[in-house]
Amino acid sequence: MQVAEKHHSGRSWPLRKAYALAGPAFLLLITFLFFWKLTLTDEYNWLDSPDLAYQVLPWLQVQATEWRHWRIPVWDPYSWNGQPLIGQAQPGVAYPLNWLLFRAPLHDGWIRLAYLNAYFVLIHFIAAWFCYLLCRDLRRSRLASIIAGCSFAFGGFMGSNDWPQMLNGACWAPLVLMFLLRVGGGHSTMANSAFAGAALGMAWLSGHHQIPIYMTLAAGIYWLYLIKRDRRLLLNALVFGVLLFMVSALQTLPAYEYGQLAKRWAGVDQPLGWNDKVPYQVHQDYSSGPLSVPGILFQSLSRNAESFTGIVAFCFALCGFIAARRKFAVRALALLAVSAFLFALGSKVVEHGMLYSLVPMLEKARNPAMALLLFHAGVAPLIAFGIDSAAVRNMKPLRWALLGGAGVLLLIIMGMVFVQKTDIYGPLVMAPFTALLLAAVLFLWSRGEIGSRAAKFSVLALLLMELGNFTTLNYAGKYDKNRKLHFLAEHSSNVDILKFLADQPRPFRVRVDDETLPYNFGDWNGVETSGGYLASVSANLQEAEINAPASRDLFAVTYDLRKAADRPDQVEVFAGRSGLKVYKNPMAMPRAWIVHQARRTSHRFEKPNDPRAEATIMSEPPKLAACTDTPQTQWTLREPSHIALKTEAACRGLLVIADTYFPGWQAKVDGVAAAILEVNGAERGVVVEAGVHTVEMRYRPTSVITGAVLSLLGVLVVLGIGVVTRRRESNG
Repeated sequence: MQVAEKHHSGRSWPLRKAYALAGPAFLLLITFLFFWKLTLTDEYNWLDSPDLAYQVLPWLQVQATEWRHWRIPVWDPYSWNGQPLIGQAQPGVAYPLNWLLFRAPLHDGWIRLAYLNAYFVLIHFIAAWFCYLLCRDLRRSRLASIIAGCSFAFGGFMGSNDWPQMLNGACWAPLVLMFLLRVGGGHSTMANSAFAGAALGMAWLSGHHQIPIYMTLAAGIYWLYLIKRDRRLLLNALVFGVLLFMVSALQTLPAYEYGQLAKRWAGVDQPLGWNDKVPYQVHQDYSSGPLSVPGILFQSLSRNAESFTGIVAFCFALCGFIAARRKFAVRALALLAVSAFLFALGSKVVEHGMLYSLVPMLEKARNPAMALLLFHAGVAPLIAFGIDSAAVRNMKPLRWALLGGAGVLLLIIMGMVFVQKTDIYGPLVMAPFTALLLAAVLFLWSRGEIGSRAAKFSVLALLLMELGNFTTLNYAGKYDKNRKLHFLAEHSSNVDILKFLADQPRPFRVRVDDETLPYNFGDWNGVETSGGYLASVSANLQEAEINAPASRDLFAVTYDLRKAADRPDQVEVFAGRSGLKVYKNPMAMPRAWIVHQARRTSHRFEKPNDPRAEATIMSEPPKLAACTDTPQTQWTLREPSHIALKTEAACRGLLVIADTYFPGWQAKVDGVAAAILEVNGAERGVVVEAGVHTVEMRYRPTSVITGAVLSLLGVLVVLGIGVVTRRRESNG
């Protein structure tokens, strides 16, 4: 089957370029208009939900603030007494598209909602564009490729998921497929192996691990098939793996380091360590479920992730498979779609449990339903095949099936209305209506009463109508009387309390009542706190019982923000208009102090008897001198990843910094490298001699530096391969 597409080899180079850009430009226009609620009005936003408002937005804010100061935000001092930001992965520190967002102008120091909306829309355009490139590479017509790109980017997983760290990884799936299918087709196999590895590496840079894990699993199975077919491709697979590792290293190496030293909340009562397997019960809870089968045609039936493609997309994908099923790429895409759908069913399919048990690291992707992204990535190109297939004009059975199905669905909906179930089944109303309109288009198209171009534009319009009642329907609207929006509003509350804290001498740390202020108060406002809304925390903090009063005092939690005191020694120092009060903790330690005694302990739970005089340490304690002086500390610099202070003591002592101990911090005393000790369970300590000294600490983890070098080299290698391949093709 060949696509009826005119050749333009006779055109001049500028005209050929303009013609080649026409498709992506039109796709960009469609994306802009499809998300009109975000691009053409100020009434809606995509962030007014708990996880996005409480966790994701503060992450973006703290990074934007750091980028405005030309600092790379690798350490977050504002949550849980300080935590690696890049190591947590989900903040997306290493993803290049995020860097553009972070460099956008701020408004009074805050990240702008207009730029966040543009960023969100841009992610979907990238997904649509990559799918368009895949379809064009498969020799599909321009308009059919545009329709397929819209289906992938606006429907299913991409249309229903609002987490940018997930979407940023998911949008690379079509590009990975394009390069892998080229390898399977025998086209520039070495170069395309490298390109595929680099594209998948970019997906890993996005932050969230679930989608990249599933993409890597699918790619691994595909490579096993190719190697079985031709053992000479083993070297190609190696190149793929090397480029995948290199490009992703800026994110994967810090995440691996942090993962080994952190505790993660993954759906069970107790946090899990790196060597603790996520229980299968969690995977069962996050499976898509049997209703995802009818959910392909009817929205809002799936669990944990959307299987919805819509009637328009599904019908043409089915036609595409029937018409072009003998093509290797079509069979591979269909197999991917079916396999991913079955995998997403999770516990309902026994093979999922086998893979969970046998494939390393797969258990850490706790949400099998997220594999539906690969289902949609496989289905979308088949839509283009279906639209381009001349056989669609003669498919009278499909036309009558659509009409009959629409009639049955209308009867069902009438019954639902009769029993007053429209509040539950309302989204199903559009399905029969769309089926009727699609049947009409197919009828006119098959009889030649409308041309191919008009029919394709009609299909595009129907697709956008169907997905418009799915993707943008639930965006938060500030004039919606039935939906009380408050998640984002909480970020601008308690301005008077923030002003009070800003007037207090720094540094200090605050504990926030997460029931009253559930969002990441510290990240959003630039206030160092002892808690936060995170999915994980360094293991030493968790093991040191950081929420115990003694631990809070050790970590210099000077103020508590809550409605009522929770300790008898707290003193109210400010009352906000919202009813929230600021309490001072008189027993809180300063942010830095010097002790002259160090005692060895066998576990983190044991705190110093008198923290102002001694420190506990789990290794061999340093030898200190005893004296009766009053040592002094004075802060001279405090940035997220760089701190400095002056110390003065009459004899050798141990400087204690009330910040989280974590590998990667480096210390210098008077410019000379010094060891950082883990003291008092999870704090940093540095030995200082008698006299006046300057102590400096920087967060320079080897994992980040090595990862940055590898990622840069990987990108340069891929660019070099691309240039060489392009020249060979031009000269060939």
